[in-house]
Amino acid sequence: MHQKELALLKVELANNQAMFHKSTQDSEVATKISFQISLLIAKRCKQFTDCDFIKDCFKIASQKICSETVSKFDKIQLSRMTVQKRINAMSANITNHNSI
Repeated sequence: MHQKELALLKVELANNQAMFHKSTQDSEVATKISFQISLLIAKRCKQFTDCDFIKDCFKIASQKICSETVSKFDKIQLSRMTVQKRINAMSANITNHNSI
């Protein structure tokens, strides 16, 4: 194999790896956002169903401000059950931390 071909394959491999890394980063950010919104919902004693409304607002704003980010908001998990689980997890974490 020629050096030029090898170099091209290495670049292609690096690009593919970067794509998977970016996807993982996006998922992690979406999960963190989901936890932060869930915490805010709990602090404000709002209904878990309000999260769907919040997500719709994000989508409207992102369409107007930065249309290429709309798909990223779809990754944020804000269903009623997900928010309930996140709040329970944070509550258990606080309870366990305080008992130490």
